[in-house]
Amino acid sequence: MGKKVTISIMALAFIIASFAFVYLNAAKSKPTTTKKTIEPPPLLSKEEIKNYKIQDKEEQVIMKAAKKSLAPEVKQVPPPVVTTPAPTDSQPVSSKRLNWGYKISANGNPPGVNENYKSILRRFNGIYLDKSGGNSLYLTFDEGYENGFTPAILDVLKNHQVPAAFFVTGTYVTNNATLVKRMDQEGHIIANHTWHHYNLSDISVEDVKTELDYVKNELAKVIGQKEIRYMRPPTGAFSELSLDIANKMGYQTVFWSVAYKDWVTTEQKGSQHAYDTVMPQIHPGAIILLHAVSKDNAEALDKIITDLKAQGYIFKSLDQYGK
Repeated sequence: MGKKVTISIMALAFIIASFAFVYLNAAKSKPTTTKKTIEPPPLLSKEEIKNYKIQDKEEQVIMKAAKKSLAPEVKQVPPPVVTTPAPTDSQPVSSKRLNWGYKISANGNPPGVNENYKSILRRFNGIYLDKSGGNSLYLTFDEGYENGFTPAILDVLKNHQVPAAFFVTGTYVTNNATLVKRMDQEGHIIANHTWHHYNLSDISVEDVKTELDYVKNELAKVIGQKEIRYMRPPTGAFSELSLDIANKMGYQTVFWSVAYKDWVTTEQKGSQHAYDTVMPQIHPGAIILLHAVSKDNAEALDKIITDLKAQGYIFKSLDQYGK
């Protein structure tokens, strides 16, 4: 009797355990009702896809244009020590726009320059003519952009062993690094013609400094030149204030005593015209301004240098000015 009861209890326990096992496994196999399902994003319509593509293209164009217009970063370093003493008088500094000009030279005489201009240049370390005596000449070129003639100009200078000063804009340096390196390697002076070629009398003090610093910064990257001694204001437009700023930044402002309308590329009249225009203006101590975009200048330069040397003139570097 006792045995039958024990067997019955064990059988009942086995049946209960079997039912429990089946139930638990069935529960595990059922999908949960608390788990959240992630719905896929709705499909874009053809019109929406088209609009996104247009927007993306516009942003790329804007970014590309912005990158082109960005000037290089200027490191915030102190300006170089000014070797020329600042004026000690209490005379105010004017921001009035002035334009460099003179009565053209003739018969070997220096050009006629307004006495007020002479006084301003003396005060703010500007030059336009070497009055130290002798038959010195200083050849300078303004380089706003490259028009394909600078290599030929450099060839002529190298052939005659003549030094020159190239006043470059920021655009010129960034777009013509190889030519700038060649100028440097062949011993020419590379000088500052501002970054954007702005009229310096029309912009703020900080903008004038920035215009000059940008070129200095770019030249340091291209040729390792950390200091620039000379600058030339675009179009010859200046003010006492702009000259004062440049002077305090360590620049000597270089104007000119020989020049002509040579920068208009659509009005070139041949190498003989360039020769016939430049030669009558020559005088001892002349600082000659030529624009390298001129085909006439490039073709006339060899004859100009040859004949001036034959007349006893000596071409010097601006670093030899007054010596």
